[in-house]
Amino acid sequence: MRMLVTVAALVAIGIGSSATGQQSGNASTARSSAAAYNPITILTTMPMASVSEGRLLCATGARGRMVNVLQKAIGNDAPLTVVDECLAYLVRVARLRQFGAPPRIKGNPAPTALALDTAFMTAYSKREAVARGMPTLATLRPVAERCFRATEPDAALCAAIGYAIGTRLASGEALIAR
Repeated sequence: MRMLVTVAALVAIGIGSSATGQQSGNASTARSSAAAYNPITILTTMPMASVSEGRLLCATGARGRMVNVLQKAIGNDAPLTVVDECLAYLVRVARLRQFGAPPRIKGNPAPTALALDTAFMTAYSKREAVARGMPTLATLRPVAERCFRATEPDAALCAAIGYAIGTRLASGEALIAR
């Protein structure tokens, strides 16, 4: 029964196929097919059209909502996150100095995800020094996750988180801890 719910949830949110185009065959395959793209791939080899589309999904909250639906379908035994994926899209675009808002925003975007995106780009473009006492990425990540998933109600908080993360990553801090 859980397998049917998982497949139905994947189809309902439009991600019923894995990256290779194969239909998911079991719950663990479903988890991996909907899991975040590897941030290293996003930062290095993913085509820019895909990066732009990923950023749009993150900025509108659509990617976070996809993960929310999937998380409910498969349960919390394999927590899924979007924060590293979404931040990787932002860094890749910012490195190319394409600081504008994501193109083609239509419908009803999540104000929290869009606030984080906008503030991140502003901070990254300014390349300010990291202020003493600024929270670490480890502290900022859980709130950013809520912003991208549109489960954080405070858009101003998401903007502040986006600005802090943008400042930290523009200063050369690594997105992925090694």
